[in-house]
Amino acid sequence: MDGNSASDQQITHVIDPAALDGGGGICLSGLAGQVHVASTLVRAIDLVDCPELVGLDLSDCPDDLRIRLVKPRRLRWIRLPRGPVGATLELELHERFDPISPLSIRGRVASFGLCADWLPHSWRLNRKTAALPVDGLFIGPPSDHACGHRAAIHLLVGPAAGNRRLAIDGRGMERLVIMETHLQHLVLHNATLALLELKACHQLESVTGHFQARHARLSACPQLGHLGGGGQQLALDNLQAENLAIAGRWLKTSMTDCATERLALQRRTRLHLDGLPTLHTFDAVEPCEMTHGHGMFRTNQLGAALGTRPGKLAELVKQELQRKNQREALAMQWLQWLALGGRGNVELSKALSALFDLAVNPVDRKAAWLVRCALASLYLHGQEGLKRLTHDRLSDVIKRGCSEWKWPVLHGEHHYTWSDDLLLYYRCRDLAITLPFRRLLESVDDIGPAWVLAGALREDRLSSIEAADCRQLLIGCLARLRLQARHKPTHHMLPRLARTLLDERDPELPGLLAQALLRQRSDHGVLLVETGIEYAKTLPEIGEELIVAGLESGSRLPDRLRAAAMRCLLGNHHDQIRTARLATA
Repeated sequence: MDGNSASDQQITHVIDPAALDGGGGICLSGLAGQVHVASTLVRAIDLVDCPELVGLDLSDCPDDLRIRLVKPRRLRWIRLPRGPVGATLELELHERFDPISPLSIRGRVASFGLCADWLPHSWRLNRKTAALPVDGLFIGPPSDHACGHRAAIHLLVGPAAGNRRLAIDGRGMERLVIMETHLQHLVLHNATLALLELKACHQLESVTGHFQARHARLSACPQLGHLGGGGQQLALDNLQAENLAIAGRWLKTSMTDCATERLALQRRTRLHLDGLPTLHTFDAVEPCEMTHGHGMFRTNQLGAALGTRPGKLAELVKQELQRKNQREALAMQWLQWLALGGRGNVELSKALSALFDLAVNPVDRKAAWLVRCALASLYLHGQEGLKRLTHDRLSDVIKRGCSEWKWPVLHGEHHYTWSDDLLLYYRCRDLAITLPFRRLLESVDDIGPAWVLAGALREDRLSSIEAADCRQLLIGCLARLRLQARHKPTHHMLPRLARTLLDERDPELPGLLAQALLRQRSDHGVLLVETGIEYAKTLPEIGEELIVAGLESGSRLPDRLRAAAMRCLLGNHHDQIRTARLATA
């Protein structure tokens, strides 16, 4: 029965002031039918074990009453106290799912919470401190008739048998919340909402109709593929469908922790993406602003998508790298993220490895190399490189991407970035567009490139012809090797380069490195000593020469390094004396 109708059967329950606890609270049980509770002193009421209660009139209780309802099976209506402050309600449904009975709450609601053991997610009315209480609340199953109840908030909970498509006229609603339903299609008309919230609707596929929402939140709706409407802020999280089309006009749109692979936008929006590792296709009819956070563009997923058939990567590169003023395009965001942002540097080696795998198809090799050059250009030139990338010709992209051979210096990942880049070159080197990089390899004179070339020889990932070519490039790099400023980040790789060359058992290569170091002994005593210690283990004479040159260079050596150098020299001399004695014995 509706709360507006007073029945002759209504019973008045008078609360004895002596029954109230110290906080003005009382627990009532055994109420049945329609009950009018009369008390001006009660501050809180717990209603438990009242399975036959149908209506509850609290209009004559104090304004800021706190009400807790435990498993009210047949309760149909509540009339709240009069006054501007509003009541606080907590509703606990039965522990086992039972189709919820429509419950109409009339009056001002300051706070409300709903929970049940069968509801994975509880729900609470979030209201700003200074905001007015809401005028009325309706709780019920998904039903086209929900709009027949006058209430600011409509909370539709639980599955409704056979009701896969729900059409709601939202006139008069301020907030619409739908949770844990079996709906597949929601059609919402004539609604101008402060909040639209859909949570854990596991079969929901579409939300359409003519509606506006200041805020819309859709979470844990794994099948959602189409969304209309419009409004100020749209927040989507934990969506699992591969395709998502947003047809409505939303001022701001955020997506978090979604498995979306293809995203289509019909209207301009300010889009923020966070935690969409499988996203690889983005279509926007109107230009939009795009930003992104962590967990984006997982390289292996992108590689798998682009490698579904030969030539697909070439199509993407042709579209994106030659498109003017389209920095919001997903491919550009992917390149920028890999080269510049977030954990992009960690993913960079994975990207180059993915490009190497894609280049197994001859038709995709040109495109793979162009993406590699775009990445290099972004890493070298930063935001300026991003601006120029969308305006330059492909030849300019290649030229700038091959102007230097540099990648991030990262612990554990650094070598793989450079190594995969070199392997990608060898896979693509028959293409004319790789000539600028070939000329770069023939002119490099730094420790980093030398280490990569030496590592490639040791890893045995090159063919015999490629290995011979790589050795010649390494010989040229060692002959030109220049030791630059002490703060050069690649200097820590010099001892590693020495170890790699010594492991090759190729006497020519360690000798070339030693000659390069001795030519520049005056300013690099530390490097000479560190490298000499490595050499002393295998080539003691060259090692001693490097250590002595480092000690005599005039460079300031750390005490620990000087002590290690002296121990190495003394140990070497003892070995020589012992060897001489054995020879003359």
